[in-house]
Amino acid sequence: MNASYRGLIIDEVYDADPLDLTVAGLSINAGLDVTLIGDPWQALYGWRGATPERVAILLNAAPFIQYDQPESFRFEGEQMPALAAELRAGRPVSIPAVSSTDVDVALSRRWRDLWQVGENVLPLAFRSVGNGIDAMLSILLDQVTRSSLGRRAFGLQSAHVQLGLDEVSLSERKVAVITPIVEQLVAGRPAVEVLALLRNAAVTLGARRRPNRLPRDGEQIRQSELEALRQRLGRRDLIPGLTVHQAKGCEWQRVGVALRPADLVRLSQGLHELEPEDCVLYVAITRACRMCGRLAGSDQLTLEADEAMDASGI
Repeated sequence: MNASYRGLIIDEVYDADPLDLTVAGLSINAGLDVTLIGDPWQALYGWRGATPERVAILLNAAPFIQYDQPESFRFEGEQMPALAAELRAGRPVSIPAVSSTDVDVALSRRWRDLWQVGENVLPLAFRSVGNGIDAMLSILLDQVTRSSLGRRAFGLQSAHVQLGLDEVSLSERKVAVITPIVEQLVAGRPAVEVLALLRNAAVTLGARRRPNRLPRDGEQIRQSELEALRQRLGRRDLIPGLTVHQAKGCEWQRVGVALRPADLVRLSQGLHELEPEDCVLYVAITRACRMCGRLAGSDQLTLEADEAMDASGI
């Protein structure tokens, strides 16, 4: 290995999985110069196999020289420098309530929360794609996010795979098929009929089969999601809604965060590095350069709603 490479740099090391850390250890044993860059406050991917707790083992196994970066060049103004410092010190903090019309982006742990914190918030997904109608809803949403925000919807590739569509040959045909359905939604066509149009459109686009109807609760939830999208069509003040995981590495001047009651309790007690839910909160809040606010109404979001949706298999 050292005959071909002189050094190895691993960024975001606290999101590294066991294989990543094994490669780092082998590189050290091979005599390469290994540089690890990371922030334990931003360890987000434990659910995907990351093992941030094992980073300390690697650090103790080799004579690393530690260089601290105590200052961020992101934060400015009155709120964010002090707020970020308090968060990292583990001290209690409070986040002021703001309207979604006062921020540049809305962030949340879950996609579905973003649909409930302001009608000018256009989330980049309804949920992870799990069936044919979800795939078609993602394709429909993508048409809207591209025209309104200049951004692709999240999960679009999964939607194409779910339907068996070839993304390369789909682009022009997709606009021609989906645009009239968006227009029907704007014109007030009932959501149940728009879902039927989407099912037919899947066949027109070349899907393997027409998406099946979902159990009753599933159909009603998709209809309500179309209604939520309808409320946003035609607005000129739309902002993107992203999950915290999608927002990592990004920054905006003014950030609105959807905070549930449990999140407010965590903030009132002080956060801890490497605690998974605390890291999600830290990353969400520190995407802001100048101002971070708690989106009004988000503290009314409840886990009971999540459990009911999960019980319906959606």
